[in-house]
Amino acid sequence: MFINPLGLTNTATATVSSKFLTSLTKIFAANLTKFPPRVAVALSGGADSMALLNLLVKIKMKKLNDLKIDAITVNHNIRPESTDEVDQLSKLISHLPITHHVLEIKQKIDPKQMERTARELRYQLMLGACEKLGISDLFMGHHRDDQLETFMMRMQSNSTLFGLRSMTPVSRFPMVSPTLDLKVIRPLLEVDKKEILQFCKENELVWFEDSTNFMPELTRRNYYRYLLKDEKKRLPPVLHKARLLDSLARIEKFNSRVEREIALMDRSLTKNGSVKFDPETISLNLKIPKDMFSRFSFVTLDRYLFLKLYQVSPSKNFFHEFTKVDNKYSAFTENPSNKKKNSLMQDINTGHKPNRFTVLNCQFEVTKTDKFIEISVCRANENTHQGYNVMPFSMKEGFSNWIYFDNRVFFRFFNKSMSNNGDYRLEVYKDSEHLDLLKQGFAKYLDFKRLLNNYNLPVLIKAGQNDEPDKIVCFPTISRYADGFNKDNLSVDAELKRDLVQEDE
Repeated sequence: MFINPLGLTNTATATVSSKFLTSLTKIFAANLTKFPPRVAVALSGGADSMALLNLLVKIKMKKLNDLKIDAITVNHNIRPESTDEVDQLSKLISHLPITHHVLEIKQKIDPKQMERTARELRYQLMLGACEKLGISDLFMGHHRDDQLETFMMRMQSNSTLFGLRSMTPVSRFPMVSPTLDLKVIRPLLEVDKKEILQFCKENELVWFEDSTNFMPELTRRNYYRYLLKDEKKRLPPVLHKARLLDSLARIEKFNSRVEREIALMDRSLTKNGSVKFDPETISLNLKIPKDMFSRFSFVTLDRYLFLKLYQVSPSKNFFHEFTKVDNKYSAFTENPSNKKKNSLMQDINTGHKPNRFTVLNCQFEVTKTDKFIEISVCRANENTHQGYNVMPFSMKEGFSNWIYFDNRVFFRFFNKSMSNNGDYRLEVYKDSEHLDLLKQGFAKYLDFKRLLNNYNLPVLIKAGQNDEPDKIVCFPTISRYADGFNKDNLSVDAELKRDLVQEDE
């Protein structure tokens, strides 16, 4: 009953199946030759995810017999009936050739932050599950109506042409991991909600409706869903679906062009050795030929720089701060405010920016010659008004958990000695806080002190016990250990955020 082996006799089934397969072949090549051996599906039990699971099972039965499918269901525990629904869902799909995982959110969610908090907790659980299962591809059932809702929300937030692109068939997972490059796969973005509902009916699929999705006062997304449901009565013609889809198509064309130019630019710079990233100092150096400022648009140059800054910047809201780099050429509509329009690369090229400045918590140094503009970037000094970045943790023998520090680097420590057990903390080195500890722990600290000051490097400190003072143990990214400390008893693994430009090529 759940699986229609042919699945092509009814109109919606044929339409949805065709769009689904077309999307998969674009993502995983013809005949799905690049399809991964194991995938996960975000299974809420709603019509979208039930249809997606059905389609994946059909693909497994017809084309990919060895495919392993893991369905991941997150119980938010927001509604009293949610636990019963999860139990029913498990029974409904128990006969399918898949593995079902149910994850529980136990924290209470503030109704005022319902959508954002629920999403963050759900993503944390799904990322953890994919890490344990070793799965790099997570399928989600987002469809065209979801895309339009996202587009309207971002228009209201005055997003740039990059933010307005909304969802893409393949994207990186919104949370970073030290061990997994998790991708989100959305093969239903060309499918309408009405088509999905009809597909479910034709295939006799059972699904669950979350009543909170139809409360327009609960979340912004619900409100836009309410407006789009009866667009002729509730929205002006300029915001009808057809007009929105036309705008999305133009925005997609713009983004695709910029991506092609970025790939071309990066290949040229990399070939000439003009792009250097130092993992020890977590710093970036770009040596850009001046003719590139005439060969490429400033919005492309700005976007390239922005993506390259990702590994260096400690900004918590990095992907929402592109306007700090460009709000001049990436704007979708004219902003009536008096806010100054800027293009960082244009300002660097014309000299409107000084040789030293700070953007996105990154310190820039610009050097110009007759043929090149050289841009060096490292972490900026911590802002005392925003508070210092301190990450406390306890260490015992064996491996520690991965620790994400300063929104830039993951650390994992392997402690081989009981004498190292205790309380530790990671901080960003600064003379005002750590100079005395540095002098006490390193007789030859002057050999590398300039490095610490110039690059604001992470420092590992062991908290003193029984009136003992705190001690610097090491600077983990540059492998500098305190005098007398047996470094063989404490090893460090460090994983940096990935290069977004290389990912997109």
